[in-house]
Amino acid sequence: MLFLTALDQQHERLAGFSAGADDYVTKPFDTAELLARVGVLTRRHHEQLAHRSRRGPGPGPDAPHRPDHRRVRLLTLTEFRILASITARRGDVVRRRAVVAAGWPDGAIVHENTLDSFLRRLRRKLESIGAGNRIETVRGVGFRLT
Repeated sequence: MLFLTALDQQHERLAGFSAGADDYVTKPFDTAELLARVGVLTRRHHEQLAHRSRRGPGPGPDAPHRPDHRRVRLLTLTEFRILASITARRGDVVRRRAVVAAGWPDGAIVHENTLDSFLRRLRRKLESIGAGNRIETVRGVGFRLT
């Protein structure tokens, strides 16, 4: 997974890698360099597939890691900010208020169910790429990355 973003501070880059990024490119970027990075990731993916096929038959035809069953999942800027705020404090409970402050600009009115909807989508995206980390809800307090 490649993150292409304007967020270039160290804690944001580290959060991206924590979230499963293989590479992280910030704006502004050079198109030739971006294409080279995509090429490396594509080549690595094909090498992994070739390695799997040499090991013998894998799971059945509906296996989720067949290339024709893979989908690219992109995080919105708000989802990325939410994820960064939680992953930056891995293992600690991050209060809902802090997650809202990280995800939305000052003065934004964010309802409880809006944050819950964003977290539900974010969890689905993390599950779809097989990320081993989970965002756990600590009832009445906030969230924790486990």
